[in-house]
Amino acid sequence: FETLNTPEFKASYNVPEHYDLVATLTLGYKSDERLSEMERKPALIFNR
Repeated sequence: FETLNTPEFKASYNVPEHYDLVATLTLGYKSDERLSEMERKPALIFNR
């Protein structure tokens, strides 16, 4: 991960110089047709 801690990389992604990047994180869902076919359960709504 030394590439992530170079001044050039940090400047291009607006990361403060005193930060150390230790890992990359990818969030989201894989693009897959089956996901659109899945049924969703109705949302639970709690009212008084």
